[in-house]
Amino acid sequence: MTKKKPGKTRMRRGLSRGLESLVRERAAPGVVFETPTPSGAAPPPGAPEGTLDIAELTPNPFQPRADFDPDDLATLAGSIRQSGMLQPILARPDPDQAGRYQILAGERRWRAAQQAGLHRIPARVRAASDEEAAGLALIENMERADLNAIEEAGGLRRLMNEFGFTQAQAAETVSRSRSYVANAVRLLSLPEAVQKMVRTGELSAGSARPLVGCTDALQLARVIVRRGLNARAAERLVRRRRHGTTTSERDPNLEELERELQDALGMEVAVRARGGRGEVRIRYQRSAQLEEILRRLRGSSVATDS
Repeated sequence: MTKKKPGKTRMRRGLSRGLESLVRERAAPGVVFETPTPSGAAPPPGAPEGTLDIAELTPNPFQPRADFDPDDLATLAGSIRQSGMLQPILARPDPDQAGRYQILAGERRWRAAQQAGLHRIPARVRAASDEEAAGLALIENMERADLNAIEEAGGLRRLMNEFGFTQAQAAETVSRSRSYVANAVRLLSLPEAVQKMVRTGELSAGSARPLVGCTDALQLARVIVRRGLNARAAERLVRRRRHGTTTSERDPNLEELERELQDALGMEVAVRARGGRGEVRIRYQRSAQLEEILRRLRGSSVATDS
């Protein structure tokens, strides 16, 4: 994805102020985390300094990102073939394999470089603990908006469960609020089928969040997707269900009509009918939307009169 999340600069500041300060606080006495420096590994004759053999690198075991878009990698590989790899990856010595390195940040570039046929790539090597490796991987992906909501939640939960971060510390690490972290992690309590809908983008995180704790979350998720409901409408749907108004009792033809009207107007529409009578409610958020409704109604009236 190329879209950037708002607050990207704040996220980078969080990397230096949040993650590294937390890691220093939690590190054993005498451990110093230095600013990344070029690799001290001596390259073979003729190889440029500050590079590593691509085969010496392994993915970050704490990488929260589960999927790498093949088309995105192919595009990046083409760019690397044409212009080279302009930004070095960040790596640490592999704690389990001498002479090898684990990627801390830049796994996407490493994968694309392999597709581009590179044998050595620019790299900066630094010492890092497991908790810092997990935090760096999570922050890098969140800065680039590469994680879906479930992957992001998994990364945050890993910081807390495996490395003992408190919710407040995890929030500080990624420059987010405590409530943001709490709401993100709650998504992991949804049924796996609903989580899959979020991972694939079929269901937005905002529309999925009201489903947490619902016994019929999957059924409601399917209704939300079928009707194209936004987060606020999804909340109302869940409230109606909790108060005893079931969507399954409704005429499926009315639900389909609602969907068609919502698609046509780009606004939330509710249709109620009983005994040949009923009402259509259109919810608008801005005055411009109301003007658009009036314009269409007036246009229909003129067409009818003529």
